[in-house]
Amino acid sequence: MPRPDAVSVRPVPRVITRSMVEPSPGSTAAARPWTRFALAAVFVAVALAYSNTRSVPLLLDDGPTIAGNESIRDLSRWGNVLFSGSVFTTGRPVLNLSFALNHAFGGTAVAGYHVVNALIHIGAALLLWGIVSRTFRRRRFHERLGVRSEHAALLVALLWALHPVQVASVTYLSQRAESLMGLCYLATLYGLVRGGTERTWSWWHGGAIACCAAGMGVKEVMVTAPLACFVYDVVFLSGSVRAAWQQHWRCHVGLAACWLLLAGLMAGNDFEHRVIGHAVPIPAEPYALTQVRAVAHYVRLMVWPHPLIFDYGTDQHVFETFTLGWSLVVVLATFSVAVSSWRKSRAVGFLFLWGFLVLVPTSSVVAIAGQRIAENRIYLPLAAAAVLLPLTVLAIVPRRLASAALWLLVGALGVLTWRRNHDFSSAATLWRDTVAKLPMNHRAHSWLGTALLDMPGRYGEAMSHLTEASRLGPWDVDSHWNLGRALIRDPGRLTEAIRCFEVVLKAKPQDAPAHAMLGTALLMSGTRADEAARHLEKAVQLRPERGDFHRLLGTALMNVPGRRTDAIRELETATRLAPTDAEAFTNLGIAYLAEPPNIDRAIAAQRTAVNLNPGAHLPWFNLGIALMMRGELAEAERSFERAREIAPSFEPARSKLQDLRAKRSARE
Repeated sequence: MPRPDAVSVRPVPRVITRSMVEPSPGSTAAARPWTRFALAAVFVAVALAYSNTRSVPLLLDDGPTIAGNESIRDLSRWGNVLFSGSVFTTGRPVLNLSFALNHAFGGTAVAGYHVVNALIHIGAALLLWGIVSRTFRRRRFHERLGVRSEHAALLVALLWALHPVQVASVTYLSQRAESLMGLCYLATLYGLVRGGTERTWSWWHGGAIACCAAGMGVKEVMVTAPLACFVYDVVFLSGSVRAAWQQHWRCHVGLAACWLLLAGLMAGNDFEHRVIGHAVPIPAEPYALTQVRAVAHYVRLMVWPHPLIFDYGTDQHVFETFTLGWSLVVVLATFSVAVSSWRKSRAVGFLFLWGFLVLVPTSSVVAIAGQRIAENRIYLPLAAAAVLLPLTVLAIVPRRLASAALWLLVGALGVLTWRRNHDFSSAATLWRDTVAKLPMNHRAHSWLGTALLDMPGRYGEAMSHLTEASRLGPWDVDSHWNLGRALIRDPGRLTEAIRCFEVVLKAKPQDAPAHAMLGTALLMSGTRADEAARHLEKAVQLRPERGDFHRLLGTALMNVPGRRTDAIRELETATRLAPTDAEAFTNLGIAYLAEPPNIDRAIAAQRTAVNLNPGAHLPWFNLGIALMMRGELAEAERSFERAREIAPSFEPARSKLQDLRAKRSARE
């Protein structure tokens, strides 16, 4: 018989009930005043943090993705835009379309691309706020957080958007692939959340499927979105696997169907040989150990974003500087916490699952040789940390103190992001920062040297970095290419430049620019014109649309006996393909003066060259030669005088002037 004062306690059910997942009645009304404030706060905060990025130049992969991407030049040619042959956007039609739209409105001017990247990031932050806000309105969260739920949701969005690690996905233009995919990923989840209260098909579900399909056309990591949406439905919306399937099966089938679209894009674009996939043979064990280090590094950067590194390179000895033992401890500890959290609270467990889902493809089955560690991969997983932090602080710290601390953290992250963006102000600044943080990264040395090469008075420093790059990475073709481009500027080091380009061609025998550069170096050496012509002919064969290649070939053929006619043909082709190439017209004018001389055409070509580049002395000098051959001595004298004004130390112009004046004096 029970004691009179005994209390009967019902066991707490382990199954989530509908009352726990449905929105709290007062939560929606309480949220309305926050909406406009949250929209404005996110927009202003992100805009300020990224206000110094509009002039950041094209970096690393931006060249082939934007400047060298022919498929984005003409928006009316939809086939080229959607089925790009560019190595970085092939199989990613939506991504390439976004670049094509940018190009249609602003060409290759970087400001427009940076504005769009910032707007994409703002949109993603607002979607994250919407997802978190509506999740916190669920009864079980609202009962714990109360009015703080909307406050916490805004803090989540700001912490995520202003974290300095996001600079890698926003300021680096090529990584629009990551931020745009993130936008589509979050839009997919938001559509599911908005349609989650309806038991049948809704337009929100249709929008989620459309966003998922678009994301598949941006980046392959979107493959995890249908699974993430289903788990979210089970944990937060329906309460069980059976209920999620019964209530929203149409939506989940539609999301899963997007996998077929992704499979078609990958199969139709030779995915295994793409640079962004880099699924080239990599030893399994070193890659796996590298990814253990990478995941541990990502976890650390989420908590303590320093040092941030633009490019981690491909050097195995660089990756080995990240301690393997400590990395294993971090990964195993994180995994253990994730499993424990899932058992105690599926809501917290979902956050860990979210982070792992997004990282799994590039940290396991898709071997990325060229970018084994990359900060842009934290773009979406960071959302898990951004949710956990304010919830934890608000739960254990007094409300006012917690709020003040979190807002101070938001401000500090914004300042750090602004300062990190300053590192991107120029290619030289960014690569110098990378070399300082990873001095064994040969790729960083190579690109720093390339950046310095175009700066006056920095040739010596550039050569030191380029030489160091070739020493650290003797297997890297790009390092030899960059070093060769520097060496060819020094007439005394042409033999070394030739060796560099020969190394490149050994690895890439169909590389047209390498054939062109080797042919140029051979031509400049002055003794191997026949061999130079053969390489330049190969370059023209591979890239017949390049006017500069035709110009180089024509110039080489002028030095090969019996090839004057071929030289003229190639130079005429060059002027047709590149009508603003002054050097092509200059060389064509010289070729016209060969046997039999065609003085009228030579004069016309040199006049065109002078009009295109009036500040160059050689077109004026060559024009003077042609005019002198036609007997127009006064005009010829004026041309030689102009050449001397531009280049006072140019001895041939002084000599010709003396001859003309001597002849005029003799006649008088």
